[in-house]
Amino acid sequence: MGGWTSPAPRAATLSGGQARRLHTGMALLHRPRVLFLDEPTVGADVAARRAILDTVRALADDGTAVVYTTHYLTELVDPRADVAILHEGRVVLESTVDRMLLEHARPTLAIITEGRRPELPGWHEDREWSPDVDGSPPGPAGQRWVPDDRTLDADEPTAVVTTALARLTTGTALRAIEITPRPSNRRTSRSPVRPSPTRIRTPPMLFSRSGAVARTSTRVLLADPAPLFIMVVLPLLFTAFLRPAMAARLQADGFVGATGAEQLIPGMAVLFAFLSTQTVCTLFYREHYWGTWERLRASGARGPDIMLGKAAPLLVLMLAQMALLFVVGTVGFGYRINGSLIALVALVVGLVICVLSYGLMVVALFRTLDQAMVVGNLGGMLLAGLGGALAPAESLPGWAQAFAHLTPTFWGLQGIQDVTLSGAALPDVAGHLAVLLGASALFVAVAALRFNPNETKIGST
Repeated sequence: MGGWTSPAPRAATLSGGQARRLHTGMALLHRPRVLFLDEPTVGADVAARRAILDTVRALADDGTAVVYTTHYLTELVDPRADVAILHEGRVVLESTVDRMLLEHARPTLAIITEGRRPELPGWHEDREWSPDVDGSPPGPAGQRWVPDDRTLDADEPTAVVTTALARLTTGTALRAIEITPRPSNRRTSRSPVRPSPTRIRTPPMLFSRSGAVARTSTRVLLADPAPLFIMVVLPLLFTAFLRPAMAARLQADGFVGATGAEQLIPGMAVLFAFLSTQTVCTLFYREHYWGTWERLRASGARGPDIMLGKAAPLLVLMLAQMALLFVVGTVGFGYRINGSLIALVALVVGLVICVLSYGLMVVALFRTLDQAMVVGNLGGMLLAGLGGALAPAESLPGWAQAFAHLTPTFWGLQGIQDVTLSGAALPDVAGHLAVLLGASALFVAVAALRFNPNETKIGST
């Protein structure tokens, strides 16, 4: 990366160009096999820019895979490089430099003058040009003039330049003419150039993208397992305290030998599953708070990819929580079923899918984390309470029983009660399962219609 003009300067005292060289040098110290450079030449002087570009090209020649982002198209001169153009966080065009120039390049025209400023209708001054850049010949500072798009499209390059030269007056000296012609196999239309529709990339939903999002989400969830732990421990603590009273209630209803766990284990599991909506919310909103949502969008993942990738690990974890609660309830609190185990598993899976779909809908509907947490928790408590998670539905007030049948949780918990206490089989609870899946489909449909990955959400409370 070149030497320094003074011995051992402090990083805080470096110029912009030197700082850029230092940053790039630090990235190269360990000789990476894959190198990511995000606009490394921004703010760099001419010498530092050349040093950085030469180093990057040398690394690429040695076999290093370089991912290089820039707004300076002149830096993409290596014909071996693959180029991708991003627009609003999405890759819209992928090609090589040569092919991109052949398909989409325009001719480059410029004239450089000295002395009196000329009057050139249809031309404008390139104020970013410097006589020391781009290999211009030495001499006094001048002006670089480039034609407007309309002027450039009006005629062939040589005719455009000839017309401009005829307008130069006494006191204006011509210093240089720059002409880069159109590529030979470029289309001859003079209309404004746009990317060919066949080159626009609109990636379909791919499970590989969803899988990548799911792996990242799983690492985020497991990095802080405390909420997951609490959602297992608290239901068991409530069961321990409430079991004697619930056992008496079930035995009074004619279920001889009931331990109370038959109502409490599924009820507490569903209640705290709905409270886990906050985990669903934070998994989305935290990306906005951390500033990593734009990176996720730039990956090419679409809305369905993101939702599926976020939902998959949550589904697995919530099912694991449910399984652990039922196992501990069986071993420690005397929970047992008199009906079909397959029916019980189907209902539990249906309830988990319903709860997760509800959480996705809440995320899609609300812009801030505070709004999502308040509505998600209150709505979840209401659905769980009316469904019979806190007490048997038949013991609720009359108005609550009237609304209970409108909630999917009522049908899910009622089906589990039928399997647990009344010996029901899978055909007997098929209707309950259909209600759960129907409600899940409704929640997912609302989430799909309202979820916008381009929306900026507020992820802090």
